[in-house]
Amino acid sequence: MSGTGKSGKNVFLDSVHEALVLEVMFVMVFPPTRRPDVPALTSLRFFAAALVVFFHYLPRGEADNAWWIRIINHGYVGVSFFFVLSGFILAYTGVNTDFHCRYERRAFYARRLARIYPAFLLATLLDWPLFAGFNIPPCL
Repeated sequence: MSGTGKSGKNVFLDSVHEALVLEVMFVMVFPPTRRPDVPALTSLRFFAAALVVFFHYLPRGEADNAWWIRIINHGYVGVSFFFVLSGFILAYTGVNTDFHCRYERRAFYARRLARIYPAFLLATLLDWPLFAGFNIPPCL
């Protein structure tokens, strides 16, 4: 029989099992270190998001040339700034994750899903009653 050893067991499955056990032992002995959070950058993300909200909901114009109106008129820049900072923070905190290790990769994506999905679900549930009556045609 191909792939079987002297004992009649499948050599391939034995080697896969051994590799998985070694991988689990490695993660247990050398747990992934986590970089510290960056509260200053997180607060900058808050101000970028607030700038976008003000851009959409506060009146804009040239009539009053106050400094805050000039800033709000450029509120669309907050979107790019927010996404750049979010990408940096995600890369910074996940830099020590070994994506070749299946368990660390799963843990990384589980953390991302646990962080994003509740907000997505809440937004969907809040928006559902608002858009339930609209007949939106499908994209072609």
